[in-house]
Amino acid sequence: MNSYIFYRNLIILKIKTMKKNAEVTLTPLAFIEQTLKEIASCDASIKAINSEVDQAIVLLKSERADELLDLKSKQEKAYSALEDFATKNQDILFYDKKSLSAQNGTFGFRMGKPKFTLMPNFSWPAVTSMMKVLLPDYIRTTYEIAKNKLMEDRELSEVSKHFSTLGLNIVQEENFFVDLNKV
Repeated sequence: MNSYIFYRNLIILKIKTMKKNAEVTLTPLAFIEQTLKEIASCDASIKAINSEVDQAIVLLKSERADELLDLKSKQEKAYSALEDFATKNQDILFYDKKSLSAQNGTFGFRMGKPKFTLMPNFSWPAVTSMMKVLLPDYIRTTYEIAKNKLMEDRELSEVSKHFSTLGLNIVQEENFFVDLNKV
């Protein structure tokens, strides 16, 4: 349907203003243009504000970058010094506890989660192959629908005839959109 027929067939919109209770009559085209203008104006303002905020953040980060680097370096050195001290004195400091509390924080040792690592000259694919033979119950097999292939072949009768049995529908939703013209 071309736009001329669309506009010709639309009923004139009547919008009551809240303040005066007077009726303002707009043609559909005027309503559309007015609404798109408002959306575009808001979009331009949002972009300008976001750009201003981004510039301020970049400026602030660049002004304080050296200070942040110095602080991170000091923090890493202090952490390493405390870790070295705790490691050297682990038997004395942590004989009955795994951590110690001080005025400014707590430090100590935690057991990490157990994990597998490979011995020299082994690889994960080699281990997987041997596991298939020696411990097959510990091999994971996953099945999943190849939705992209199914969508490509949806027109084939030998595929589509099974959709209702499988409980599958193909839907294509229509979504409203606004593409603003670049100013």
